[in-house]
Amino acid sequence: MTTDEFTKRYRPGTTTSGYLDDRAKAEISAAGPSFDHQPTPAEIRAVMGWPAAHHEAVNELTVRAHKIAGVSVTEFVQQRYDDQVLPAVVFIHGGAFVGGSVANVTPILQQMADAGALRVFALDYSLAPEHPFPAGMLDVYRVVVALYQAAKQYGIDETQLSLAGDSAGGNLTYTVALLDQNLQSNYLHKLVAMYPAVYNGHDAEKEIDFSDIRAYGAQADQALIAQYIASFRESPLISDWYLRGVDDEQMAVSPINAPAAMLTELPASLLIIGEFDPLRLEGEAFFERVRDAGGTIAYIRYDGMVHAFVDKIGDYPQANQAVLDLVDFVLAES
Repeated sequence: MTTDEFTKRYRPGTTTSGYLDDRAKAEISAAGPSFDHQPTPAEIRAVMGWPAAHHEAVNELTVRAHKIAGVSVTEFVQQRYDDQVLPAVVFIHGGAFVGGSVANVTPILQQMADAGALRVFALDYSLAPEHPFPAGMLDVYRVVVALYQAAKQYGIDETQLSLAGDSAGGNLTYTVALLDQNLQSNYLHKLVAMYPAVYNGHDAEKEIDFSDIRAYGAQADQALIAQYIASFRESPLISDWYLRGVDDEQMAVSPINAPAAMLTELPASLLIIGEFDPLRLEGEAFFERVRDAGGTIAYIRYDGMVHAFVDKIGDYPQANQAVLDLVDFVLAES
């Protein structure tokens, strides 16, 4: 992939690639094995999120709790726009399909609503292992259907109902969009996926390609970066708790394997990934598959960043910029 095919956001104050941001380097240098035993779901969920994340709203926000299609949903909107019909984004948090919550990503949701005239609906969808595949995906789709069909009730312009998510939520962004297309409901307007897990299979060739440390182009800290990427990709949580033996090559699990004809018809999408994210190479392969199929997709790479950097709202300036990129893309005329 050449640099003229995507947008590159350099580390603040630099114009070079191949180096960890100082904050990201400190983050992964300090990280180690979280548990000396087989953790429980509750233990894993307790360590997710970024405690220093915060957003100080410029505009007054209205926050509402809903129960939509049986799913707990939290809505964020600027008070001054609350009586208007607005574009909407359904946001799906990450957490390897086993953890994460609306509470973990509330600063992201606050900044999204604070940045424009839109409604943000965030889901606490079903998590594994209590609710394995496809429970979470179906929760998201049911909420999309309910919001579209009751758009007037929720103050939504149903022609501008978009989907966004990070990590596992990025996977669900694409898999729900494929389901929406496959069922011919075609409710979705745009998609934004931040460092999505687009491949969850175990094809040997793909696993080699997607973990090739040389492809990252690191100019320093190669051993640290290699260890970080390897340890991330070795986690068995998704296979053991979420998938439980289902076909992990199917497009509802690994959207990169969707037929080209379906990738062509996906809503316009934006991909946001950090330079040293362990999911970067599979994300770039997905970008190329959609582009080569004739689909509409843009890609912004944040140099120096690692996985889940957008969680660090208020702590990492790149996180705040990425949320602005998301909102600008969703609200842009198309």
